Amino acid sequence: MPWVKDEGVQSIRDRPQAINTRDTTGHLEADSIVGKRNEPDKILVIIDRASRFVRLGLVRHGTAAEVASLFAKWQDNNVGILMLSVTTDQGYEFSALPKQLSGRLYACDPGKPYPKGQVEHVNKLIRQYIPKGVSLRDVTQAKLDWVALQLNSRVRKRLGWKSPLTVLSEMTDRTVKSKANLPFCSKLPAVARLCKPCSAISVFVPA
Repeated sequence: MPWVKDEGVQSIRDRPQAINTRDTTGHLEADSIVGKRNEPDKILVIIDRASRFVRLGLVRHGTAAEVASLFAKWQDNNVGILMLSVTTDQGYEFSALPKQLSGRLYACDPGKPYPKGQVEHVNKLIRQYIPKGVSLRDVTQAKLDWVALQLNSRVRKRLGWKSPLTVLSEMTDRTVKSKANLPFCSKLPAVARLCKPCSAISVFVPA
């Protein structure tokens, strides 16, 4: 796709090895899943590589503008995981992201989605709640929020029999302590809330 040649996009081959360690929250993978054939509706799926915390968004018309709007909304909420990097495939729905995530957006090679294996796996889990081929026209954002909550509350063997919510809280708490020189709001003690003027990087928000 032509958009992957934009200045703000980097090849998956140039993604730093440190991202693969999953030692830090904020390195995300994104994908979209569809419903019934020939319907434009899509579900935007974002997952944190370290904690496996997932966020779902309804893309009613399947457009790149809607996807970009969801990213902007989640950043503006200003709570939670730092958006250090985002890895996507070369789907058209991500074509509006290079300017929004310039320098932090990595695109997989065509037909090779394995560098974003976490989101590919969680797509299969989502299908337990929204089967493949089912129309998304009656699916609401509230339903997607509920599905995300079920997935984020489910304990995982790979996480030491902890849930993504628990791991996210623990890892975020460690990040907060390592950045103790920054001022924080105190409204949400379990998940750090960075004051907007202090945040050099946009944030990804658990609902």
